[in-house]
Amino acid sequence: MTITAVQVGPLGTNCYLVTSEKGNTLIIDPGAEPETIVRVMARNGLRPVGILLTHGHNDHIGAVEPLRNALSLPVRMHRNDAQALQNPPDDYLEDGDRYSLDELAFEVMAVPGHTPGCVMFQCGSYLFSGDTLFAGSVGRVDLPGGNGAQMWKSLQRIVQHQWNDTIVLPGHGPETSMELEMKRNPFLLQVMET
Repeated sequence: MTITAVQVGPLGTNCYLVTSEKGNTLIIDPGAEPETIVRVMARNGLRPVGILLTHGHNDHIGAVEPLRNALSLPVRMHRNDAQALQNPPDDYLEDGDRYSLDELAFEVMAVPGHTPGCVMFQCGSYLFSGDTLFAGSVGRVDLPGGNGAQMWKSLQRIVQHQWNDTIVLPGHGPETSMELEMKRNPFLLQVMET
């Protein structure tokens, strides 16, 4: 597996291109600049086969329709955020689902709070956390669809999960690790203290 991060849009959204050993690629959160994403894939010889979305905020879905139309890609996201898309997703992701791409398996964890349909994807030792978990922080709940009580429950679920040596690839900012976040993230520490 190879992972290529492409920072797009005015908010610096991390769009991830996850490629199997066969060269097939899933696009996670194409938030903007579809031409940039296509150029990076072409330059690296990547074959896009689908789009996975962590949630429905525009800075994570802004390039979905151009990519879907230009490349005939299926789109998958949680049904609770599906209304954010111009056209319905091709498939809905539910908590506990496993989505496979060749030798790769993506496990879906529903983590509502930032939006009602927020999900994270774990693939091997990598966690694509969207806007739920960042290096040293968590997602906002003061935007439309945000819910502090739901976020608290999602954070409880995160701290109770066995992560082992998991690298966190967030929707914005630098990568981190679950080990580091469990030691220093003030929001996770607060949850662990209750």
